[in-house]
Amino acid sequence: MGAALHRQRPFHAEYVGQAKIREQLEIFIGAARMRDEAPVYRNDERNFWALSRYDDVMAGFRDSERFSNAQGVSIDPAASGPNAHRTMSFLAMDPPEHGRMRGLVSRGFTPRRVAAMEDNIRALTVGHLESCLDAGSFDFVTDLALPHCIASSSEPPWIEAGLGQFDLIGTFNGAIYSAAVHVSRGKPHPDIYLHAAAAMGARPDKALVIEDTVTGVRAGVAAGTTVIGLCAGGHIRPGHAKRLLDAGAHHIVDTYAEVARIAGHGPTA
Repeated sequence: MGAALHRQRPFHAEYVGQAKIREQLEIFIGAARMRDEAPVYRNDERNFWALSRYDDVMAGFRDSERFSNAQGVSIDPAASGPNAHRTMSFLAMDPPEHGRMRGLVSRGFTPRRVAAMEDNIRALTVGHLESCLDAGSFDFVTDLALPHCIASSSEPPWIEAGLGQFDLIGTFNGAIYSAAVHVSRGKPHPDIYLHAAAAMGARPDKALVIEDTVTGVRAGVAAGTTVIGLCAGGHIRPGHAKRLLDAGAHHIVDTYAEVARIAGHGPTA
């Protein structure tokens, strides 16, 4: 249920337009019908069950014996199956492993540690803004960011759903490329990055790829790009930086501030 309904949360009007709003309204109407007519719904095509009534959902969350997260919380093939925890981290774990991993992650976000980030965040922000102050007004994304796109192994609906959770759909102005649609071979082959570079009018050797997977790093290196191995997610395991380096990553970073410095948009060390 979580996977089926999570990826259908409504997007904001300024990014998706009236057609998408109508589509989302149809989803809400369908969800209401599910609650009334099929509170335990089976989708044979995609091989999942969905609960739609609040009490049933809450009971499922509390019953890890019958409702396991071990196969993942998404119907996206890239984030489901017996190895889902490698992508989804503790979201794809049941107790007691879930609690142990969640406890480890939470230690990195204590009030003290978050407060310790303030100076670096402030310096990075000032570095971004100084070049725009004389203009009087500017667009935060288009005026500050380098030309950018998404080149992913996931299918477009899943990519858009993820971006929609953070109101980022409009940020990429349609520059979203999927190995499931635009090329015949996925990562670790270089095809999706070569396609994205061509679509953006960029030379691969002048492009910067940010990747957190071994297959993605290999794809970026094979395409001739400069690859940053990012170890900033909750799904990162000990030794992951070495695995990315072994795959050919040119840089290894733990924060997006380090990405900004490499890209020439942040303060140098």
